[in-house]
Amino acid sequence: MGRRRTNGAIVFASETCALDLLDAVYEREVNPGEVIEVDVNDLSITSMCLMPKRERKACIFEHIYFALPNSIVFGRAVYSSRLSFGELLAEESPVKDADVVIPVPDSGFFAALGYANKSGVPFQQGLIRSHYVSRTFIQPSQELRDLAVKLKLAPVPGVLEGKKVVVVDDSIVRGTTSSKIVRLIKNAGAKEVHMRIASPPIVGSCYYGVDTPRTEELISNRMDVEGIRRKIGCDSLSFLSLESLRKLLGEEASTFCDACFSRNYPVPPVENEADRAMSELATVT
Repeated sequence: MGRRRTNGAIVFASETCALDLLDAVYEREVNPGEVIEVDVNDLSITSMCLMPKRERKACIFEHIYFALPNSIVFGRAVYSSRLSFGELLAEESPVKDADVVIPVPDSGFFAALGYANKSGVPFQQGLIRSHYVSRTFIQPSQELRDLAVKLKLAPVPGVLEGKKVVVVDDSIVRGTTSSKIVRLIKNAGAKEVHMRIASPPIVGSCYYGVDTPRTEELISNRMDVEGIRRKIGCDSLSFLSLESLRKLLGEEASTFCDACFSRNYPVPPVENEADRAMSELATVT
């Protein structure tokens, strides 16, 4: 929630970057279960909580992937979070004698920058992204995801050829995109490709509104890290540990939902809940 500088109007948005565009000053988050009523005459605010107050469980994936880096989400700067993820990853999983660190654009950019800063390995753009292709993770079919990767990313041979390359991405979901990225980079002449993932392995589906795949489609739920490495074809693979992620969040760690990494669901899902909901919807329509 924010307030416009020009006329004091109250503005609501899912990210603070939208408030910036409207010349509004960020004031606070709308709390879980809270309803805010704004009087159209004097712009006064009335807050109502319609449910018993419980500890917040905010989606940590907003800071890993969804939110824009110039936003403040759940009271934290997304840019700073991603930079820190990369720095921790460099401490946990260095690559000896690496020549260059590159991001998978755009969501891996700031984690890669953090990795490069911490490791002392030069940061460069080895993959160029077309901004006319939507995010591959949320494409509805595998065929569209494959096509999106081909249209979305182009390697820069001058950065990659003959190099020992560290590739930093925000996450691995199914693994299909990662395997194509590794192939792109190797075909461009890279000597070695070392994947570093700035989040823990995703082992649980989200039942709270994020369109993640079914559990059996999640590659980290079916394979260990070495199996995934062989599957995607890179020379080494490491994920940020869940312990480090929680350590970074500090005292606020318990206020974030990390069920996709831990399977510790704040509200336990009912088995086949999504299938039943779709079935009920089909019956109604």
